[in-house]
Amino acid sequence: MNRKLLTAVLLPALLSVAADAAEIYRETDASGQTVYSDRPASAGANKLSIKSRPTDPAIIEADKNRLTEREAKREESQAKAAARAERNRDIQAQRAENCKKAQAYKTRVDTAHRLYEIDENGDRRYFSAAEHDAALEKARAQIKEWCDN
Repeated sequence: MNRKLLTAVLLPALLSVAADAAEIYRETDASGQTVYSDRPASAGANKLSIKSRPTDPAIIEADKNRLTEREAKREESQAKAAARAERNRDIQAQRAENCKKAQAYKTRVDTAHRLYEIDENGDRRYFSAAEHDAALEKARAQIKEWCDN
């Protein structure tokens, strides 16, 4: 009975030691293929030093958590980049609209025989030469600000 108990306890321990101490050999066969084996088939076999240990569930869980966090950060970064791209598209669209308005204003200032504005009474008040020049300078400044020229 003690012999059975001793065998039941020692056999798994011996097998795990034997599994940890297993030897792996690498060699090239006649057709040039690399072959891995637990026994050398020829004198040219190279013994590999491979160390084995049991898998630690805590390490696996930590790696999984690290990968999950990395994926979450990557997705967050992609979402921020998409939001930035959307804002840039909105800004570019607004700039294009403002450029069109500035060009139209400059065309109106350039081609108008006489510029005027409507006062609070509904009457036209015509621009002086200095006001016309100021309006033209304003139009040029707006084009410079909004257009990519």
